[in-house]
Amino acid sequence: MAPLCALLLLCLLSAAPLSRSQQPEEEALIQAEYVQPLGGWVAMNPQSPEVQEAAEMAVQVFNSRSKAKKLFRLHHVTSVSKQVTNVISYKIDARIGKTKCMKSEANDTESCAFGKKYHLCKFEVTLDPRHDIRKVISSECRKEPRQ
Repeated sequence: MAPLCALLLLCLLSAAPLSRSQQPEEEALIQAEYVQPLGGWVAMNPQSPEVQEAAEMAVQVFNSRSKAKKLFRLHHVTSVSKQVTNVISYKIDARIGKTKCMKSEANDTESCAFGKKYHLCKFEVTLDPRHDIRKVISSECRKEPRQ
């Protein structure tokens, strides 16, 4: 009986420190991190060279399709988002301005001065880097209200 009492006493004594040390520990704070889903739309810097190149191309296509006698020129890109799948797609919001250059006279729009009329445009441009193909999928422009 003495060995049984000694064993019981040993069990009680060994459990006592455990019960005191089982106080809740302060856990490390876990913070959620946003991860962009694959193939999702991502906001981009409107000033980035790749965005400017896509926007310039969209304005060139707009000029070729426009019935206006004067050329339009990119004033600035207001916002852009990009999606990467099997092609790279850009959704571009831009402000373009009618220039003083006639379509029949000018080739380089950068040397053309802006007139008084501006348009707010939404362009969708795709780039297929494997085949080096660039396309303007859609362009929708409306006259900017006078201020």
